[in-house]
Amino acid sequence: MLVVVTVLISRTMLTSRRKLLLAALQTLRRTPERGLNGQNRNATLSVSPRVCLHDVFTNIIVEGLEPGTPVTLRAAVRDDRMREVTSHAHYVASEKGTVKVSHDVSMGGSYTGVFPPGLLTTLRPAPGTFKYLRFTNKDVTSPIQVQFSLYEDHLPIEAHYPESSRSQPARPIASCWTERHLVGPGVRRIPVREGRIRGTLFLPPGPGPFPGVIDTFGGIGGLVETRSALLASRGFASLALAYFNYDDLPKTIGQFKLEYFEEAVEYLLAQPEVIPDRCGFISVSLSGFLGLACSSWMEKIKAVVTIGGLPFFAFARVTYKEKEYFGTSFDQRHLITMENGEVHARGHFSKFFEYEPSNVVPVEQADEETHFLMVGGEQDFWDCHKGLDVIQRRLSKHGRSDKLQTILYPGVGHIVEVPYSIHVLTSWQGDIWGNSKKQDGRAGFPTFWGGDPHSTCVAQVHLWNEMRSFLLHHVRDRSIWYQNLIEERVTTQKMHETQNLSERSRLE
Repeated sequence: MLVVVTVLISRTMLTSRRKLLLAALQTLRRTPERGLNGQNRNATLSVSPRVCLHDVFTNIIVEGLEPGTPVTLRAAVRDDRMREVTSHAHYVASEKGTVKVSHDVSMGGSYTGVFPPGLLTTLRPAPGTFKYLRFTNKDVTSPIQVQFSLYEDHLPIEAHYPESSRSQPARPIASCWTERHLVGPGVRRIPVREGRIRGTLFLPPGPGPFPGVIDTFGGIGGLVETRSALLASRGFASLALAYFNYDDLPKTIGQFKLEYFEEAVEYLLAQPEVIPDRCGFISVSLSGFLGLACSSWMEKIKAVVTIGGLPFFAFARVTYKEKEYFGTSFDQRHLITMENGEVHARGHFSKFFEYEPSNVVPVEQADEETHFLMVGGEQDFWDCHKGLDVIQRRLSKHGRSDKLQTILYPGVGHIVEVPYSIHVLTSWQGDIWGNSKKQDGRAGFPTFWGGDPHSTCVAQVHLWNEMRSFLLHHVRDRSIWYQNLIEERVTTQKMHETQNLSERSRLE
């Protein structure tokens, strides 16, 4: 009897499930699927170039739509840990049934107006992802794969994430992928663990010799290879140099020994593929004063680029050849907390820029051939852009104002990365002092950097070209060693041509 009851119950359950399934199928037949309007089934979405280096502009075109159709274009990328960032924009198909992102107006979404690279530069953490995630591609040898999708109607970003909207996810009517590479064909990536040096050397294809650059980042710490990889793809030998919170290096920034950077310079210039008599130094944010300091006392550094860097020793004790330089103290209680909990330091450093502090880096001591390119954003909420005037006054006082080029970008915040990178408005700043309180299990604090995506994108492209021209001129073109090499090659080439002509005349 027990067995019979069990069978009867099972049959009843199966019958109920069949009824529910049939009802669901009938409902689906009556309800048209989102994004599958028959009139737009032939729509196509294309990007060109589909495979390119990261500093190349990507053109996005939609064709085959019904004129006047409202559509949403969406981009999505996942990092090494499968965390997603996404963006979207609302467009209306033209009379020809097209959307051309290069000159059509976005009506809403992640950006508005005409903004051709907007889908790339306005990427933000997807719903359900840590909101202060800063997208990085730690494995620079793998391309950044971007998925572009096309949807009917003007949809909110939540429509693509059912777990956040509790609804059926929108279905695209067209999609495509693009690969954006940081490492170009033939570029060599060489991990470096020589003496105290920790980093990665990137060499362009071929024997060289190439202009060499030391490449450092700021308070993000660790080893960031993005810019060095792309520089090597454009003809520079670039050493991405870690200086704290990496491998066996110090975890925090209590002290910097400049001999570490000097050792890195000597290592770079000793490579057979590198021009050996001079190099460049790129410094960002926290490392800004380190780049200035190294160039002031290391004569082989002839070209210095600082992006959002401070002009004075800051936050740490700096030592070089048994001399000590004490950085400007920074009390985290001076951080300004916004209503949403994000912090910045706008106004805190202003007092240091109104006069020349005693611990300004003595850039006037740099070699006569050393030149500086200092860059800042007007909307930098950490006030680093105000340091441009400090260095300008210092060099002018010593009759060396011609050694400095400054660029102040309107609408740009603290962070300017390689072309078509994501605009970093906010991110989580880790604990670089070793005394930050934990929030949600993370040491550090949410940080507001400032700027807007459009202005930042323009600055990225402009600075990339200016910086490379600056480095080429002062590291390669003004190198006596390199000029002698070129003259030797020209002389040898002419000699071979003369010998060939003589040989032909003799045979004739």
